[in-house]
Amino acid sequence: MDFFSLQIQTIKEMLDWRVSLDILLLTLLIFFLYRTIRTTGTGKIFFGILIAAGIFIVARMLDLKGIGWIYSNLSQILLLALIIIFQPELRKIFERAASIKRREIGREAPKLSSVISDAAFALAQQRRGGLIVLPGQDSVKAWVSEGVPLDAQVSFPLLVSIFDPNSPGHDGALIIENEKVTSFSVRLPLSDSNKLSQVYGTRHYAGLGLSEVTDALVIVVSEERGSVMLFYEGLYQPIKDKNDLAARIIKHWSIVASHQLFNQKKVMQRKTLTQIAMSFVFAFLFWSTVVLTQSELKEMIYTVPIDYISMPRHYLIEGETATEIAVTLLGRTVDLNRINPSQLRVLIDLSKITPGERAIRISEENLDIPKQVRLARSRPTAIQLNIIEMREIDAVIKPQFIGSLADGFVIDSLSVIPSSIKVLAPVDSVQRDSVILLTTPIYLETIRQNARIVANLTAPAKIKPLAGRFPDVEIFLAITEQDDVPNLPER
Repeated sequence: MDFFSLQIQTIKEMLDWRVSLDILLLTLLIFFLYRTIRTTGTGKIFFGILIAAGIFIVARMLDLKGIGWIYSNLSQILLLALIIIFQPELRKIFERAASIKRREIGREAPKLSSVISDAAFALAQQRRGGLIVLPGQDSVKAWVSEGVPLDAQVSFPLLVSIFDPNSPGHDGALIIENEKVTSFSVRLPLSDSNKLSQVYGTRHYAGLGLSEVTDALVIVVSEERGSVMLFYEGLYQPIKDKNDLAARIIKHWSIVASHQLFNQKKVMQRKTLTQIAMSFVFAFLFWSTVVLTQSELKEMIYTVPIDYISMPRHYLIEGETATEIAVTLLGRTVDLNRINPSQLRVLIDLSKITPGERAIRISEENLDIPKQVRLARSRPTAIQLNIIEMREIDAVIKPQFIGSLADGFVIDSLSVIPSSIKVLAPVDSVQRDSVILLTTPIYLETIRQNARIVANLTAPAKIKPLAGRFPDVEIFLAITEQDDVPNLPER
């Protein structure tokens, strides 16, 4: 596979419709991730990651080995670390993507927004604190705690009385959902960011905290300043008058009711279009980096076992044979990753081999590898074999007795089954039509009676069984006990 062929293959992959879909989904993911991180105050970490990614891209273009090694060896660990670091942001993205709720704006929405606005500014004028939550598409249940359930119509007296200093739940938040007060005295998560000045109190940090993890609109009334502040998507804005607040509430409900991945007015804003364009650029660079990395020609060395197959029965490999070989494979990273090293085998086909010393060169035909992968080299480059021809002869089986019978015992009869077998022996080394095969040792000292012994066979070098393995041999011994012979007198 040359460089030109590699580039053609890469271009074909980039023209695939799957690539367009892949880049589009990456663009959406980066866009949502950026918007979420921007609102949660972790933008510095995100931009730090982008800088690191840019350094890696440049390093790949310049073929910097050090940076490439770090990325190759630590990329999986860093990916897990990023998932842990941005777990809240990722959770928020998936929750919004999976949400299928749609909330309609009721006919009483203008009136209801005016009631909420009037109550907020009345509390501000009276220097009473207040915390009102208007949920969006994201559920706030996972982020709030405690609270008293309530199912009441929204009214000016109700809102003002809940935040009366003498009310037990005046320090908590009040949640308005589906045009009703659903709970009060609710505890909200506090923000850990440094967006707010330290002069602001717990209510402001609670309002910011909830807006960072959900798309709720949070109204905070300050008892110290007698002011109203609005928190949304991790941002905050002071509200000057009741009309402004009512308009913001109506706009929030309109966005929730539209239930679109992109609000049309937001998308048409130049700033949002710029963010989408930058997300596309980063998605394309990321995808291109992955493709270039996977398309880069790479060499990998494998130690592979050798299997000798299909050798004719009447041939034998003389001497020691190589059992493994080191092969260097060349191909794209993506193709090399598809190879399972445990399944690699070098197959030496000996079906057409002839007697004599033979050098079998290792080629791609001996390896079961993907078509896109090439064999760069092997060590050794060839396997040296000495093939000798064999012929069938009769082998006589003889028991191999060790020691002797005890005094007074003799072998009356001996039979071996089978008494001979067919074996393969080298044509040049056998001068007669038969050879002798001995059994494994049979120790006579312990034998006192007739015995049936099953033994294995041992064969001289180069003598091979005709049927794959030597058979077991049965040896039948008939033992006779004789009377002691008397001593004769000396002459």
